[in-house]
Amino acid sequence: MKREGLAGGHRAALRGVLWLSVAALTFVISLMAHGEMVFIDAAKMTGIEGWKVGRSYGAGDFYSSNGTPVSTQANFEGGEYAVYARVYTSPHTPADLRIFIGEKRLVVPMQAKVCKFGWVRVASVVLDRGPAVIRVESPTPSAASNHSFAALAFCSTPMDDRVGRIVELTEWLRHELIRLEAPKPAPKTAEEARALQRELRETILDKIGLNPLPPRTPLNAAVKGRIEKEDYVIEKVAYESRPNHVVPALLYLPKDRSKPVPAIISAIGHWSYGKSSKAPQLRGISLAKHGYAVLAVEPVYAWERHIPGNSEGFEPLVSGGTIVGHMAWDMMRGVDYLETRPDIDATRVGVTGASGGGMQTFYAGLADERFDAVMPAVALWSMQELAINFYYSCDNWVPGISKLGGMGQIIAATAPRSFLVMNVDSDYSTSYQCEQLVNGARPFYRLLQAEDRLLHTIEPGPHDYTKFMRENTRGFADRWLKGTGDGFPVTEPDLENELFDEQGDALFVFEGGKIPTEGAETVQSIWSAKAVDLRAKLPKNIEGLPEKLREKLDMPPLPKPVTAVKTDSGYLVTSDPGIEVPVLRIGEGKKAVVWLAESDFATESRRPEVQALARNATVFVVEPRGAGMRDEMYILRHATIVMDRPLVGMWAYDLLSAVDFILAQNEFDGVCVAGCGKEMGLACLLAAIFEGRIESTAVDGMFSSFVQLVGDSSVIPQIPGILRLADVEQLVGAAGADRVRLNNFAKSKWSGALQTSAQPATEFFVEWLNAQ
Repeated sequence: MKREGLAGGHRAALRGVLWLSVAALTFVISLMAHGEMVFIDAAKMTGIEGWKVGRSYGAGDFYSSNGTPVSTQANFEGGEYAVYARVYTSPHTPADLRIFIGEKRLVVPMQAKVCKFGWVRVASVVLDRGPAVIRVESPTPSAASNHSFAALAFCSTPMDDRVGRIVELTEWLRHELIRLEAPKPAPKTAEEARALQRELRETILDKIGLNPLPPRTPLNAAVKGRIEKEDYVIEKVAYESRPNHVVPALLYLPKDRSKPVPAIISAIGHWSYGKSSKAPQLRGISLAKHGYAVLAVEPVYAWERHIPGNSEGFEPLVSGGTIVGHMAWDMMRGVDYLETRPDIDATRVGVTGASGGGMQTFYAGLADERFDAVMPAVALWSMQELAINFYYSCDNWVPGISKLGGMGQIIAATAPRSFLVMNVDSDYSTSYQCEQLVNGARPFYRLLQAEDRLLHTIEPGPHDYTKFMRENTRGFADRWLKGTGDGFPVTEPDLENELFDEQGDALFVFEGGKIPTEGAETVQSIWSAKAVDLRAKLPKNIEGLPEKLREKLDMPPLPKPVTAVKTDSGYLVTSDPGIEVPVLRIGEGKKAVVWLAESDFATESRRPEVQALARNATVFVVEPRGAGMRDEMYILRHATIVMDRPLVGMWAYDLLSAVDFILAQNEFDGVCVAGCGKEMGLACLLAAIFEGRIESTAVDGMFSSFVQLVGDSSVIPQIPGILRLADVEQLVGAAGADRVRLNNFAKSKWSGALQTSAQPATEFFVEWLNAQ
């Protein structure tokens, strides 16, 4: 476990000893004798079939004990091990486990105040070489418990402690988000508040892809059906928010419409059956009985709109849009439809929704000043808690929202319009953090003489849109849309007998429960067309691109000097403060190649391409932050979006840190950089743009245009808004076409602008190296 500090530029004698000490460790097989990571998946433990299995959103399966222990046997090389447990905790589900390694008893040291998915360090233990029985059980033997357990990991050296680096990365992200979301100075005057609002509103709308707004094309609206109830009706409505982009919706209307009634847009989040789900039905019925027209808008990823090409993905990102902006526009066009109805008073309109629907409410409320009452539920997040603990939906991930100060800034930018924020005390963000975000907006309301229009409620309970919330919405809407009442909750009658079967077809707008697919424009097709259009407008002149790109990636200067820690089997190079990047050296050639790893360095060093390079050069395998445990990055990588510092740029920064450290040893005159895949290939290309001492860059298997990332399920290579600045062709030009070798690019209509080859990867890299 010994670690020795090193800095770039040490004396030649020390450097010689340093490199000599690793020269004998030529290939990974010998290196692995010095350390290991033993991973134990709960799903493979004996007895787990009796435990209750629960599925998380994005974090895999977790198991809760039925009172019997689960066990397995593992073999260890022996020595000191850091022990980690992968758990899910919440205010109602504490991490309450007992872990036995032979006779050693360990307790998970955490009781969560907020929902959290991920690893926690349990202890450090010394184990003998050989097999050991691992057992996990409830705190009280034979008693069931609600803890949720997914895996264990035992890491024996700093180099192999990939779980420890995930924990450190999580903490680094959390502290960065805390720094970004720190309270901003409050405005002193109404004029200052309005100026800040204008700036905030323009920036946020730009970030979500609604600056400028899309054209208001014909709605082609139609009522497809009607359900008569005793004191309200439900009309089945369809309209086009964009040409041939169909939005099905349910319009709940009070029977008494002797004069036009005020209206509320009901945003539907991630309920299993979309607008047909129980909670949206209750909301529509409750408000309709109370004198409101309610338009329940099907989200683009759900139920009747869930057709090929419609999804809640990252399709809009490279063009500077977001899925929450896309859905906010659907809702804004819903208001356009309400304006065509003589029985609806569209001068008095509110918007409400829960969870993902609450996110849509936040952003639509900001974007459209026709919303006089904005009423989101369980959707106000502190990103420092949400982004590193819980992955739920793409409508959370707005580029740079934390950099702007967090979601409380949306409330500030919406003042003086009335704003009701509804939270619960057992949610994915703590009540305290939510209250802090609301308090940050209060000075804007105070200065604009509208302090009574901002209300924040926190009630006991789980993540939901509860009866109390519906009653709260009734009272708040009465005051600010009808001009009646005191704004306090208005009692709701029992509505359970009014509900339709949420899985049935009674509330379908279209026969068969799907919008027409023939000729349909989808999220995929809309944002692909946008990407193509942006690409066509890119300037040919790439002068100044590196500086603009560095700003786009929010890439800081490298520290001087870049420092490293020597371990028994390699180096941990410091990138960002608190981020250690493993660098493994194999081979002993005269040339230096830095290989950017797609996975952990041990696995990567066994790749045929890396082994072939190591027979001809000294290869440094760099494992950028989080790449060693890519499944964990399913959660963590999204935090980089709200920071507005894309992960692929961070990986390029990790690579640059390693290159700088290697060059500072003065053993090589220069280095070459190589990598495989769309993510590592892009990171290598970005590094070459920023570091002139990289002699050559070789990339296999990357994409040829960012247009190809529209619809890509991986967020890692996505750089929000990149096609407003450059495409791959321009990046290659900025790096220097003579310094970049490309192989096996994913073909597209723009591939011809790039000089590429099509060879087996191993052959390509060896040929490239020999040409240097």
